[in-house]
Amino acid sequence: IRGEKDPNSTFEDGRGANAIRPLWAMGADTLFVGLVLENGAGVDSAETGGGATYGGGTFSNCVMRNCSAYSGGATRGAKALYNCVLTNNVAFGSGYGGGCIHGLTSAYDCLIADNRADIGSGGAIFGNNTTPPVYSNCVFRNNTAKYNAVANFNKARGSRVRFYDCD
Repeated sequence: IRGEKDPNSTFEDGRGANAIRPLWAMGADTLFVGLVLENGAGVDSAETGGGATYGGGTFSNCVMRNCSAYSGGATRGAKALYNCVLTNNVAFGSGYGGGCIHGLTSAYDCLIADNRADIGSGGAIFGNNTTPPVYSNCVFRNNTAKYNAVANFNKARGSRVRFYDCD
């Protein structure tokens, strides 16, 4: 499922009022299997993160690539990711980040590579909530950010992210 960058955007990542993300606001109990979500973009605003998907849902054997958003270049608010590949996504928001993931998303057996947070933190992951996500058997490669190349979680809000057997 292809999104669309804003054709009138002056930004390299294509963000803008006419940008389109592939999926929007799914229910928390929705299951998506085997999707490729690519080339999506969020508008230039803190309220609209997730370049590939915004909202709940569980993704299994999916690919999210080449997407951009204010926060969570690939996803903001997904419930869980299983055996997914998340590559070449970017977050461009100041004070936010998560080149790939923003929120309480847990991930299992995923490849999370080549994502970036241009001016924020957490090249791969940004979280500022009280629900501790779990990352199990995931591979993190070449994620970059101004601060915290892999992950940034706000301890003041009680986040206690758990990583198990990740590389």
